[in-house]
Amino acid sequence: MGAYRDDNGKPYILPCVRTAEERILANNMNHEYSGIDGIPSFREKCVKLGWGKDLPAVNEGRVVSCQSISGTGSLRVGLDFLK
Repeated sequence: MGAYRDDNGKPYILPCVRTAEERILANNMNHEYSGIDGIPSFREKCVKLGWGKDLPAVNEGRVVSCQSISGTGSLRVGLDFLK
C-alpha cells in the first residue's frame, strides 16, 4: 500500500512483501479481503496461542475473536469492547 517510502518519496516495497506476493501467485491464491470478522483459521490459531489450547473455555467454544486491521485498528476494537 506504499506505507514505506524511499529517499525520493517513492513507495518502497519490502523484499519480504515481494516474496509473499510471488508465493501467492505461484500457488494460485488470490488477494481477496477476509470477511468482516477476519480469517477463521487465523482467529482460531490466535485464540489457542493467546489462551492456550487446553483451556476448557477454548475447547468448549466459549472464547470468541475477531480480526481487525492494523495495530491502532485493533486497539480501537479492543477498547470499544472493554468500554
